Amino acid sequence: MDTRNPPLPPPVYPSPQPFSPSSWDRQPSRRDHAFTAGAVVAIVAIVAACIGMVHGRDPLAFAPWDPRVAPLVAFVEKERGYSFNHPVEVQFLTAEEDRAKATQSAPLTDKDRAYYRDQERFLRALGLVGGEVDLAAEQNEISDSGTLAYYSPDTRTVYVRGVDLTPSLRVTLVHELTHALQDQIFNLDFSRAKTDGQAFALRALAEGDAIRIENAYYASLSADEQTQVDAQSNTDVGNSKALNSDSAPILLALFGAPYDLGVPFVRLLASIDGELDRAFRSPPQSEENVFDPASFLAHDEPMKVTAPKAPADAKRIDSVGSEVGVVGWYLLIAIHTDQKTALTAAEGWGGDAMTVYDRAGLLCTSMIFRGDSARDADEMQAALSKVITSLGDHSPQLGRQASDVTLTLCDPGASATVPKIDATAIFAAPTVRSLLLGFVLKNPNVTPRQADCGVDKTLQGLDDADIMQLLNAQSQDEPIVHDTLSALASFTAGCR
Repeated sequence: MDTRNPPLPPPVYPSPQPFSPSSWDRQPSRRDHAFTAGAVVAIVAIVAACIGMVHGRDPLAFAPWDPRVAPLVAFVEKERGYSFNHPVEVQFLTAEEDRAKATQSAPLTDKDRAYYRDQERFLRALGLVGGEVDLAAEQNEISDSGTLAYYSPDTRTVYVRGVDLTPSLRVTLVHELTHALQDQIFNLDFSRAKTDGQAFALRALAEGDAIRIENAYYASLSADEQTQVDAQSNTDVGNSKALNSDSAPILLALFGAPYDLGVPFVRLLASIDGELDRAFRSPPQSEENVFDPASFLAHDEPMKVTAPKAPADAKRIDSVGSEVGVVGWYLLIAIHTDQKTALTAAEGWGGDAMTVYDRAGLLCTSMIFRGDSARDADEMQAALSKVITSLGDHSPQLGRQASDVTLTLCDPGASATVPKIDATAIFAAPTVRSLLLGFVLKNPNVTPRQADCGVDKTLQGLDDADIMQLLNAQSQDEPIVHDTLSALASFTAGCR
């Protein structure tokens, strides 16, 4: 979902909370972070903030490594296969100091309030939030209670909430130090991304890689230390107002997207010799490349789509953005129908464009989805037909021309309600799909398109309950995993 930089700049790399599916092929560590809370209103708002923070970096001024983090530095270097070019400062902050850095304390300006108001109306037009939501307050809450640490490319500093190096804090530091190393080796300059989709993909790549190294460190801990980490994680989750709020769970789902989708994406790349580093040097071109890793391996690039024209008597609202993205289409459909319908429709994404406008006080968004083929457009049209059934009071207009599907939705007002969602599981279907792709692509004789075919046929035989079982499975020995992988092998062999 495309938005622009909010008035409150969020931390650049918030450390994720530990939720996870098992990878099935190892003992579960519960560290794969299928979902994360962080300081953000919508997904690309973080990306825009990253772009702003990277420009105009401070001159380098190196200090020696803090002796307390030196062992963690050595672990990250060994596990990632690179050495730091120079030390990175680590600032240990009290809860009060961290909140002061992470949240907005100054009064909102009129421009700030207008921005948040447009965001609220936009999300409500899509049926993603209901009623009146104080997005600025929600963002502050998520920023304060959902962020444990972050690495800032601007200051080349890791900021950590906490002063005692507990096992849990060491795990968090490994994650952030991995981001610092990524920045030094590969240059995490989000300004090199030409589109919001590219910026999202780079972020997902960085987060998936950091979680991979974090998982390795967690696995190296003693059983007692792992127990302490898990207990602290459960406490943090229980105490987090942001994670336990029903006000706008879509905000958490949006922020969780690069973690949910980045983990299986990076796992797949890391299983192919040299592919992960190649991805950092030549990053994915769109959200699709992360949502469907086979598209990245097949070098699929997005099509350019011209944004719809706003009515002559309407005022464009450019601050909300001009792209929907695969993640946006998926969430729109999954929340109002089901995940399998959303997955099938979003897979055929070839490109999109969006125009948001205000017409006599009514905010509307007009979107174009371009399918890779006419069949893909058929699937999206069918899915959106189900969506607008539940969004009848949003003045929906659905159209079709060749491989383009157009949808217009308008803000129904503060009386609108939305379906309840579980932000921790909203990306279950694409996560499981990517995990299955990773398994089948371990065979070097299988092409990305053949793998796509085999995985899609396998998913056709699974319902939502099966997908959730796979997401939570602990090992390949469980019947649901064994049967699914057997079906996957059979279907893939037939996809020639």
